[in-house]
Amino acid sequence: MENLPDSGYTCETVLYKKINRIELFMDVYQPDNKKTDASMVLFFGGGWNNGDRKALSHFARVFSAKGMTVFCPDYRIRSLHKSTPFDSIKDACSAMRFVKSNAERFGINPQNAGAGGGSAGGHVALCTFFVPLDENGENSTVTPEPAFFTLFNPALDTTALNSPASYALFEGRNAEASPFHHLKPGAPPEIIFHGSDDKLVPLDCIERFRDKSTEMGNYCELVVYPGQGHGFFHYAKNPRIFFDIAGNMEKFLISKNFLNSE
Repeated sequence: MENLPDSGYTCETVLYKKINRIELFMDVYQPDNKKTDASMVLFFGGGWNNGDRKALSHFARVFSAKGMTVFCPDYRIRSLHKSTPFDSIKDACSAMRFVKSNAERFGINPQNAGAGGGSAGGHVALCTFFVPLDENGENSTVTPEPAFFTLFNPALDTTALNSPASYALFEGRNAEASPFHHLKPGAPPEIIFHGSDDKLVPLDCIERFRDKSTEMGNYCELVVYPGQGHGFFHYAKNPRIFFDIAGNMEKFLISKNFLNSE
């Protein structure tokens, strides 16, 4: 089994947004040996209620060591900010705009900035393309749309959530923020990792999204892990599965010309 890299990259924390006295930061993982001008913005999960930007740091360490710049941002969550998922979407769009607007600073190509995340984080990542929301005063000349998606059991149909608490967060406006209900042609290429036994986001929801997106001419790849439930992709839960996912992500990124093969 591989080991998590503890070298080959540096990490700094930068402030990317201030709103209503709330400061939102992102961790920036820069490779020592940059091998691509593409980058990846990864959003943590936690049901729009909890979570921490460090949650996907293991993926950031792996891919920054492979030569890609990776960003792990905060976004507003209900437990800390009494926010709604609509606020979370606005923050995700702001994060993408910040990354693109600071492309020269980070040594990346703004047209090759992808997005991804797990569960609610996968949802807000998808919304940067399918359901973008602008903060007041946002620079709307910079699009939040990503170049690709890397997603882990994403909540992509928010009308089908198997959680009353999550459903209540949307205040009855679930369809407004549902990527499935806003699917359209011309989407960035996607890869989705999902567990067959996910009870919170059932596999059939993911399959319907993939099928409808594919019918529209989009590239949407689904990788199913038998017997796995929600949140299976985290390193702490199963290092073997984590590295298998990372390997499949790498193949996807190479195949779409966002990462160079070793």
